[in-house]
Amino acid sequence: MECHHFHKTGDWRRTCPVYHEDLKAGRVKPVDFVDQPLSAAALVEQQVEENPAQAATTGFKQGWPSSEVLGPHSVITIHGLRHQHIKSLLASEFNHRNALTRVALQFQPCIVAALQSWFQMGKINAFYQVKKVALEFMGRYMSGLELGPDIDALDKLFSAVNEGVRAQPWNFPGTPFRHALQCRKKLTEKLTLQLAKKKKEGKEIGEESDMMDRLMQSKDKEGKHLSNEEVVDNVLSNIAISYIGIAYLVTWAMYFLAKNPHVLQKIREENMEMAREKNGAEVTYEDLLKLKYTNKVRNIRAIPTTVSVILNGGSKLQCVCLDIMIL
Repeated sequence: MECHHFHKTGDWRRTCPVYHEDLKAGRVKPVDFVDQPLSAAALVEQQVEENPAQAATTGFKQGWPSSEVLGPHSVITIHGLRHQHIKSLLASEFNHRNALTRVALQFQPCIVAALQSWFQMGKINAFYQVKKVALEFMGRYMSGLELGPDIDALDKLFSAVNEGVRAQPWNFPGTPFRHALQCRKKLTEKLTLQLAKKKKEGKEIGEESDMMDRLMQSKDKEGKHLSNEEVVDNVLSNIAISYIGIAYLVTWAMYFLAKNPHVLQKIREENMEMAREKNGAEVTYEDLLKLKYTNKVRNIRAIPTTVSVILNGGSKLQCVCLDIMIL
């Protein structure tokens, strides 16, 4: 272990002779010594107690450290009427019955190909493989992109964006935030080219249309189309947030099913019975609703996928000689 005083590996402060000599001579203070609580939680609590009115109106709201990573036009970072308009478009595409029917049909080829590939591999890294399938589907569903051999490179770019979303907005070399902005730039360029291609083709909205098609051709109450930047920002941010969330949920489901083989057996029997009834035909969203036992298992939320909540205070908290900026 490392000495807290001299940072020399292999020597802990309780047994470091030099540290104890300096401690007795008064040249250093004990490592655990603090004049006042310095934890962020204590500082936030102190600020709320001293300025309750300010904290209630302007202090410590949930938000992101910066809107640059997900994009200044993303529904996740904007507010007001534009947020409501884009949110309604996305919600109708993700939650409407017709949209769920399209998802069920479009996702099946990805799942079948993945299961066949995993069977050939014999042993897999579950999270990595599930993440690839989720990214492949989200790329196709959101923008019509066929990722193919570029999927690993794009996974690294999107992963960096997700890491940068919660990072401190320090834009200098070596920081996660700077790396996320660089990766976002590459993804934006790729999606902008895809958008230009779609505009050139000029296809009408149909069952095979993806989210980029629908956002591109949508209009607000004033009859205005979304700008290219709004379309690209919302496609990029939704792919980044969605595919990693899907990967975590599916991986945890696989883990719990492996730990509960009796539950897995009942799910397998119910799904095999449906497979025999379908006799090779595609499974529809209505078919999935009939899987009563599978749906009960699916609705159990044992593991939260939200890893943190960020408070946006926009003010300085002072403690002794320290100025701590709450983002």
